[in-house]
Amino acid sequence: FKKTFVLYFSFFRPDCFPEFTLFIQLVLRMIESIQKPGVRKLQDVIAPTLYARKGDPLEHKKRDLLQSLIDAMESDCGGSNAAGDPIGTDEGKTTPPKQSFLSPVEVESNASLVLTAGTVNLSKYSSWLLYLLARHQDVQEKVRDEIRTLLQNGDAINYDAVRKMQYLEQVYLESLRTQSSPSGFVTRLVEKELDAGCVKIPEGVEDNTLITRT
Repeated sequence: FKKTFVLYFSFFRPDCFPEFTLFIQLVLRMIESIQKPGVRKLQDVIAPTLYARKGDPLEHKKRDLLQSLIDAMESDCGGSNAAGDPIGTDEGKTTPPKQSFLSPVEVESNASLVLTAGTVNLSKYSSWLLYLLARHQDVQEKVRDEIRTLLQNGDAINYDAVRKMQYLEQVYLESLRTQSSPSGFVTRLVEKELDAGCVKIPEGVEDNTLITRT
């Protein structure tokens, strides 16, 4: 309950209700004082980021997992893509009303999971990538050329610059294919019927995603 309370207040817009700003700040401070330091530090990073990204204009939305989670809080027929086009609606038909597929708490929890659990995997696969590049000097040189071309004016490495590095992305994906997780696959069980507006997944269905090398 405490976590839910904190997150909902984090998404609360004080500019819409300025008369409650002081009260909201007081409540958040009281809750923060009794939270565990590790949890508080994690929320201090995630909650403001979610709040800021939620208010981004359409043309500035990023195409990443975090944005997909945020969009799922208010989606049209299973969500919208980065261009704002509803997914799953037929041309000429009325766009279905917006509905929430994920609560703010679920979004924050998934973001926390990706942030913490992804740290080990990122270092592991990055190490494999560096190893494979060292083994294949010709590929390494092409990656260097692409990076030099995109950053030839001394531009900083940011989100937009990385998105343009298509050859580097393909190299990374190939390293993931050849050096995938030893578990082979991931399994998820649908606890209750999931209606994403366009696709219905019955209760009890086991979803197995194969991640072994091909």
